[in-house]
Amino acid sequence: MSELKLRTATRTQGDNEALKTGDVRPDGFRFDFVEVPVLVQGFRRMVRTLEFDVCEMALTTYQYNVDLSRITWVLSGDEHVEASRPPDNVVPIEPGSSLEELLRRGDLAAVIGADIDAPDVVPLIPDSAEAGL
Repeated sequence: MSELKLRTATRTQGDNEALKTGDVRPDGFRFDFVEVPVLVQGFRRMVRTLEFDVCEMALTTYQYNVDLSRITWVLSGDEHVEASRPPDNVVPIEPGSSLEELLRRGDLAAVIGADIDAPDVVPLIPDSAEAGL
């Protein structure tokens, strides 16, 4: 009997690296890892075409004790679920722009997940890893 293979998309990080390298192996099945260079594209492939048996997903895109109705969210890409229509306070990014650029220009007050090395840009949530735990 052949071993079950689960087509899997996830980024390599501390908590799954041993599974991806094969240092840790599950019993009765194996992961068939697919490299997805931009993980958000993997999310979309998962929910739109069910391409993977296992896929990391971002389930907490818009949260942290804020009144969401008072925020205009700017999408850096399209929604993961193709049929999803965002609420009126969610708008697409300006063509040719990046979230980091809009933040630096002062067009955005805050950005989630931006990688910016600038003295005037500071985390909104101090020690966010600890706050998340």
